[in-house]
Amino acid sequence: MSSFPDSLTDPELFAVNEILASIGQAPVVNLNTANPDTAIALNTLRSTNREVQAEGWAFNLENEYSFSPDNDGNILVPANILMLDVTKYLPENYGQSVVVREGKLYNKIEHTFMWDEALLCDVLWLIPFSDTPAVFQNFVTAKAAVVASTRMVGGDKVMYAMLKDKEASAKASVMQYECQQSNPNMLGFDPGQNRYTSYEPFHALIR
Repeated sequence: MSSFPDSLTDPELFAVNEILASIGQAPVVNLNTANPDTAIALNTLRSTNREVQAEGWAFNLENEYSFSPDNDGNILVPANILMLDVTKYLPENYGQSVVVREGKLYNKIEHTFMWDEALLCDVLWLIPFSDTPAVFQNFVTAKAAVVASTRMVGGDKVMYAMLKDKEASAKASVMQYECQQSNPNMLGFDPGQNRYTSYEPFHALIR
């Protein structure tokens, strides 16, 4: 029984070859970064994956995730977190303000790393590329191809326009998937939420 080639079973390798093909380069059989073209394509893919995931999507956003202090009273923060904040509008979180420092949650109100109890937070996780939805992989790959084309080819306006069109089409598919997965509504309710969170302009103006 024949098996699928690595280029089909390894999402990163498949994506890198898509990026290389989009700019007229030959495919590769592995992710050997000694090859400059492979290194650029792979680094562009990974940075684009991180950048796009940081926008927040249904698959990598988790609300009211509980973080518990360890035996020393510290709440350690996993390295694969892109954003973390206390869950708003919970009575137990009123007056809480936190930031991540030294890989731990820091209490900006009490000015300490020490915590007495668990804290509920909203978290954006950095999900491995291979574990993201297929439509998201397609979008990240298309977006990375646009960036790679400017880095590796440059000046080809026709190629750039074609790749931007492909990126736009891939993004449309992602947005359709996002709407199906997140079940949004016109009032802005989150799943399981029974209160309306209105627009708060001071969050932007304060900057």
